[in-house]
Amino acid sequence: MTMTFVIVLLLALPFQSPLPGPKALDLHKAFGSPDAERFRLADNLSMTAIYAGEETCKLTLKWWTPKISPTAVKKVLPAEAVETFLDRFAPIEARGRLIRGIDFRGSLGTEIYEHVRISTNHLPDKSVTLVSIDFLSPACEELFNKDDEPSQAK
Repeated sequence: MTMTFVIVLLLALPFQSPLPGPKALDLHKAFGSPDAERFRLADNLSMTAIYAGEETCKLTLKWWTPKISPTAVKKVLPAEAVETFLDRFAPIEARGRLIRGIDFRGSLGTEIYEHVRISTNHLPDKSVTLVSIDFLSPACEELFNKDDEPSQAK
């Protein structure tokens, strides 16, 4: 066999990793519960949850991207999906008093309530590309910058 034939043969074969990653269950057994998880939802949406122990501290809704990519295209989330997400996890009556609302140059918005902080990334026309909820409970304090806590936002 010539060297060229061997190289062509190797390139023609489908790539298969000689070392598959560990199974999720094996990681859970070895290291315990994760402090973050990503869930694939209907309509190609994803929700990421960040935990402190058994408590959820942050939920983020965005488009599902099958791979980690810093150049992911910002797609507009369906308004109904954003409304359903907020109604389910941070209903208006449970948020507490609105302390402060901030809009950063028309592309980032944050509303800080007594119990939650809701942040959105949006396009100039206000269509939302990402929405997140930070739960401001004592169990979650260490995950958030102390300067951003509502008790200090007057």
